[in-house]
Amino acid sequence: MVSKDMMVAIAGIVILVVAMVGIFSWEGEYAPSEGEKEKTYLIRWGERNGILSAEEEWTGDGDTTTIIKTINEKNLTMVKFELSWEDDRPGRIFSHLDNLKMEITSPTGKVYSKNDTSGSIEITAYLGEKPEDTEIKGSMDDVNSTLENYTSENGIGEWKIEISVDAKPHFLWFGDKGNDWKLEVSYSYYEVSMVQPMSS
Repeated sequence: MVSKDMMVAIAGIVILVVAMVGIFSWEGEYAPSEGEKEKTYLIRWGERNGILSAEEEWTGDGDTTTIIKTINEKNLTMVKFELSWEDDRPGRIFSHLDNLKMEITSPTGKVYSKNDTSGSIEITAYLGEKPEDTEIKGSMDDVNSTLENYTSENGIGEWKIEISVDAKPHFLWFGDKGNDWKLEVSYSYYEVSMVQPMSS
């Protein structure tokens, strides 16, 4: 006849064996598969360019023409504004040239301003730099998180451009009343060009 102590010992052994089997089964069920293991990814960045529609207008002497340009591209590195004109009534007796001024207000309120009589003005707003190519060790979730960290919205929104003309001194009806001009706006931005798993 089996004693009480022997029965308790046998029951304890059975419970221990069942518990060990459960632990090993759980580890086997939730062990990461080969595809889920960490990898090293190479992230490459490329730079792209964009152009907004050009504007051609006439502004009178002492007046200001305001133009609004909207940019919706993320990851901007720079926005360039180019103003060009030809003096429509160059001084014959006196060497006076029209003085044009371009003032730019960014979506954040930063102001860029320049004036000239040469026939062209260029203003470039620098907003950031293209990231260096980099290696990320981890899962695709880690890669996506890294890409989000490099996303910039700096420069998105409305840019206000104000063009004003200060014409040469005029005498009676022979005076210069203003000037034609052309405005061109271009921009550069970066984006991911490649995400590639590297060979182990």
